[in-house]
Amino acid sequence: MRRMKLADIKISETFANSIPSEEKLNECRNNWNQWHRQDRFIVVNPDNVLIDGYIMYLVLKENNVEEAEIKISTRRKKRWYRKNVEDWNVPHYRDEATTYVYGVHPNSKSGKEFMWRVPKSWSELGWEDGLNIGDEILVTTKFGIKPVVITKIELSDKCPINMPVKRVVKRIN
Repeated sequence: MRRMKLADIKISETFANSIPSEEKLNECRNNWNQWHRQDRFIVVNPDNVLIDGYIMYLVLKENNVEEAEIKISTRRKKRWYRKNVEDWNVPHYRDEATTYVYGVHPNSKSGKEFMWRVPKSWSELGWEDGLNIGDEILVTTKFGIKPVVITKIELSDKCPINMPVKRVVKRIN
């Protein structure tokens, strides 16, 4: 991604004469007003002629933005995604109340305690309440699905560690 002044982007006649969909414009405006981030890619060719992203261009112009993130493409056929949204609205387990389970692998000699998260679907079904210290569960690990004995259960609004947390798969007993 590069940054370019909107004034340097050339608009072809086809875009200039087109009437953009009011629905797409409103969606793009709402995302801009909420996040102040581009939700669509602006794609130009090496001559700075706009290929894709006219609606995002219009919204940025409306909001008096001078520079935008752009992609430069030399391809004739489209080989990029239109939208630049990384699930901005979707709540993730890191930012909402989640149950975290601590446990040890029963066959491990080290006795090191690891952490997993209980999926939200378990809470909705009420399975989360059936977990107790000492229960054996199956969890995902980098080596596949493995058994673990629960040593601690904790409900937290924020994720206690700053790295991805694997999930509990199933209760064994």
